[in-house]
Amino acid sequence: MTQYSDIVSESRIEGIEGPVFFRGDSGYEAARGAAAWRANKPGRYPEVIVHPASVADVQAAVRYAGAHGLRVGVKSGGHSWVSPHVRDGAMLIDLRLMEEFRIDAEGQTLWTRPSLRGSRLNAAAREVGLMFPGGHNTDVAIGGFVMCGGYGWNGRKWGNGCANLLEVEVVTATGELLICNAEQNADLFWAARGAGPGFPGVVTGMKLRLYDFPKAIHRRIYIYGLDQLDELLRWSIEIIPNLPDNVEPIISANSVDLETGGWAPTQLRFVAVAFGDSDEEAAEALEIFETCPVMDKAAKVIRQTGVDMAALYAPSDAVDPEGYRYAADSIWTNAPAEQVLPPARALFEDLPTPYTHIFWQLWGKQPAEDMALSVQADLFVAVYTVWDDPAKDAEMMEWAPSKMRAFEPISCGSQLNDDATLYRRSRYLSEEAMARLDGICAARDPGRLFLSYLTESDPR
Repeated sequence: MTQYSDIVSESRIEGIEGPVFFRGDSGYEAARGAAAWRANKPGRYPEVIVHPASVADVQAAVRYAGAHGLRVGVKSGGHSWVSPHVRDGAMLIDLRLMEEFRIDAEGQTLWTRPSLRGSRLNAAAREVGLMFPGGHNTDVAIGGFVMCGGYGWNGRKWGNGCANLLEVEVVTATGELLICNAEQNADLFWAARGAGPGFPGVVTGMKLRLYDFPKAIHRRIYIYGLDQLDELLRWSIEIIPNLPDNVEPIISANSVDLETGGWAPTQLRFVAVAFGDSDEEAAEALEIFETCPVMDKAAKVIRQTGVDMAALYAPSDAVDPEGYRYAADSIWTNAPAEQVLPPARALFEDLPTPYTHIFWQLWGKQPAEDMALSVQADLFVAVYTVWDDPAKDAEMMEWAPSKMRAFEPISCGSQLNDDATLYRRSRYLSEEAMARLDGICAARDPGRLFLSYLTESDPR
């Protein structure tokens, strides 16, 4: 993977101190590659890539783009499977250098630049007894995570990442710097909470709500073979209405031997993490999983107490190794088990590569507030195709959406950046929220300087 230290800038733009890469510069391709976490880089080529070192740099970059007829895409960091910020003939503002943050321990808030990694945030917050419901991988950056909804640790109790956004600092299409919250510039604040790549500006700072670090974290891991698939999935859907808020249950599946990277029998892992103010509270939240009708058929049951953050991050990082090629797709659904099981069975039983994995998350929550995030449901199903042979790119990129099309009759929509919008168009926001966002964009960015969501007509 390309490291930032490997990228050398040759060009300059007046008023910008950070590195600038025009197409054709020797460092351009390295900068373009670094803007997409996956090894299969998008076939789209910005005219210029800017790595701002400050808010003033962002303002200058936006003004330059407006003066030179360049539309603008923005990246904060992390995975961003579809990379909507990388677009032909545009300016890419890559905020990777902007990671400053400060914690107000007494007020239980964090102020941060958007490229701060959630794992780094939580390491610092842990030192003062606090925590943020950040992403499940160590390298997920806060900006994109929060603005695309944010499904993180203890999120069923603490809410989505965007529900814990209190204020944003925004550079507008004219280069103006605004503070946006519920009292001022509330339209942009509303949009920042879930619009993701559709946001009409550059978010350069965020204020987030933090929580007391749980006094107890317990985890249960139940391992099954595919012969228990139907009963396990059916039961998991049926228990959603009765799940305690402080428990996070996920079923995953892959066919990888983590020691060799080769094939192994497909394994179903039902992992439930409980966050509590005491060991008793955490243990009580996990009792519902002992009612599983195939409990006695589990190949292995692991019961853990005193789980730390490193142990929580480790499984997610293990199944998303760096240097591989990736594609993703997802759906939200409220459908009953009878409708979910047939397409789910076809998905779970036909993994095309060892590292390809399925993420079956029991959610059962609706957005708690009025914000752009507006598509959620009881169950989230996502598939991440993982391969290493470039010759298989076309086949593997199509595999995930080909399987998820079978869910379309029961789908409420997809999760931003965990989708395959270039192959299978899906809904990110409700119709009402999308219309409201369109109105905000028309008012705040009438010239449509800022790019929005990818469409099937964009280069892949």
